[in-house]
Amino acid sequence: AAPERSASARAHGSGSGRPATGGRCSGRAGSAAGRGMHGQTLDTGTGCSTRSVEHDASLGMKGDVARKTKTDDGSTSSTAISTISTSSSRKAGGASSSTGGGVVPSSIDWGARRRQRMLQELTETAGKQRGVPVDVGQMEAGLRQLEALLPGPPEFCPNLEAMRASDWADVLMDASSVGSRLVFYKVHFPGMNLAKVMALRPQLLLKPIDAIQRDADGVKQLLATAKDVDKLMEAVPTLMNPKLLLSVLVTVNK
Repeated sequence: AAPERSASARAHGSGSGRPATGGRCSGRAGSAAGRGMHGQTLDTGTGCSTRSVEHDASLGMKGDVARKTKTDDGSTSSTAISTISTSSSRKAGGASSSTGGGVVPSSIDWGARRRQRMLQELTETAGKQRGVPVDVGQMEAGLRQLEALLPGPPEFCPNLEAMRASDWADVLMDASSVGSRLVFYKVHFPGMNLAKVMALRPQLLLKPIDAIQRDADGVKQLLATAKDVDKLMEAVPTLMNPKLLLSVLVTVNK
């Protein structure tokens, strides 16, 4: 009688809370809500139902869940079923969104793009004005060197409205000589913001060193009684020419 009751219990799934599977296989189908798990049942094709997807919603994890089915000869076969994670992931430095199958970055370096377009335009224009091609690689290397010498603010950027492209090419393709000129300006006018002055008057980058020395001495002599010569030159860089400065002083004293 005991074996009969045991067989009957297995046939009806009593005591385990699982439905009968016809004696061919057994599967775990129920709900695991108490553990924060979610699942669904699939027909394995052999008359049994088994949980094919298992997802821990509280942890946002994903993995593979093995689906096991019993064959007629009593052996067990396993099939891996990939689960799909519903958790969202964020990368360090910013998130990305997917639209139309492509990934669109959340941030774009527009400053770098503008800089590249400016450099390309400057190179092409300088080549036309010179009548010979200009090496964009050499121009970019010179620009990086001057950006290091003139950290700003303001940020150093060639301005085609302030000076011709061919002159900018002379500056960028001879950045070492320009660096020497900047040292002389800093020696004579230590309190002057060179980045601001060169943005307003970039032609000063082309002035020979002996001319820089001569003009600086003339300006200091004319403004010997001025309170802050460096700030005055920073505000009006064109006055770094002694002849022009003298003309202005005469006009003011009239």
